Amino acid sequence: MTDTDTQHKQNKDLILVRTVEWYSLLLLAFLTGSSWYWLDWPFARSVLIGGVLSIGNFFWMKQTATRLLQKVATQADGHHDVKQLKSKALSSGFAVKFYVRLFILALVLILLNTQFSLHVIGIAVGLSTVMLSVMIVVLLHGGE
Repeated sequence: MTDTDTQHKQNKDLILVRTVEWYSLLLLAFLTGSSWYWLDWPFARSVLIGGVLSIGNFFWMKQTATRLLQKVATQADGHHDVKQLKSKALSSGFAVKFYVRLFILALVLILLNTQFSLHVIGIAVGLSTVMLSVMIVVLLHGGE
């Protein structure tokens, strides 16, 4: 694979990630608005809170993954074993950050639940916005 092919694939992947971000925001607006219209504000607020947390987590994870890939790509041309150890350490750090994010998300949900009356179904709908956006983007644009 040439450098041009690699760059083209990276640009295509970046466009897909940005498309997921936009679809997530649009889907959250739609779900919140329709929940408010068809049900009530407390349910819509739960959808909104879940969606904001989900999208925020997605942005945070994207930044972490981008930094990880940049560090791996810019590793010095050292001994193969040293590079492999650095890569394992970086990927382990990524996994730890994933669980830290999950723990922080749980704490935020607990704190919000003590301040507001949250609907479990609304929170679940909001938290699923990124997953639904990924599915939509893959179905519409993934094969291109």
